[in-house]
Amino acid sequence: MSRILVGADVGGTATRVWVSADNKILATAEGPGAALRPERVLASAATIADVVRRALSSAGQLKADVLVIGAAGAGRPQEQDELRQSLRGEGFAERIVVTTDIAIALEAAFGSAPGIVVNVGKMSFSIYLIHFAALASMKALLAKVWPFDVAGAASIPYAA
Repeated sequence: MSRILVGADVGGTATRVWVSADNKILATAEGPGAALRPERVLASAATIADVVRRALSSAGQLKADVLVIGAAGAGRPQEQDELRQSLRGEGFAERIVVTTDIAIALEAAFGSAPGIVVNVGKMSFSIYLIHFAALASMKALLAKVWPFDVAGAASIPYAA
């Protein structure tokens, strides 16, 4: 039986969710932005839950094996934990991982190499440089929860 992965890209202006199995996207859903903010995690969780629920339903699934959320504003462990706990009660997946949106982008763009990602949103512009020390820990995290071909499914079109 195929492992079902749900991936969520949570930003300030939109929340996008993909359901996949065997490196194929089964369904997608989109909703309003839900970037994490201190003391507003429950509001973000409600929006994310709605979009995940719609994506799973479109894919004909009730739950996934893994739910990976890459969220703007998820850099602090406190917000990551609050979001994880809020979504755990929804029963979406056996395992829920919350990380930053940029951690997902860096892995997708460069895999095991260091690099720079320019992250442009409707409300922000950021440049991130990943160095060798951070690379190992990020790769270890994503390797445990993302057994699919990240670079093929979510790579940035141009990375020099």
